[in-house]
Amino acid sequence: MRVTYRVRENSVISEVAGLLDEYEDCSIKNMNNWQCQYEDGTGKNTFGFNDGRYWQAPGWGSDVRHVSRWEYNVIRCKWFQHDNGRVVGIASCLKTYI
Repeated sequence: MRVTYRVRENSVISEVAGLLDEYEDCSIKNMNNWQCQYEDGTGKNTFGFNDGRYWQAPGWGSDVRHVSRWEYNVIRCKWFQHDNGRVVGIASCLKTYI
């Protein structure tokens, strides 16, 4: 996916597949050095360019927990059961491993 940014004096406009978003909570030094913040359901996210290189810092906060592969798959199988019923959910979970 290609993203194009237009840097203005006090804001940045991003374009993805013809859709435009304007970010106004920005700190802009020049076209190669700027950063913007926006808030969504995951928290406050920051992104920008530093010496012409893109960077981003997601706003997940401190409640992010890294889990083992085993724990991830157990949770995944529970969601299969929740969404599809017990028997179909277990079958769907096992099918992904065969």
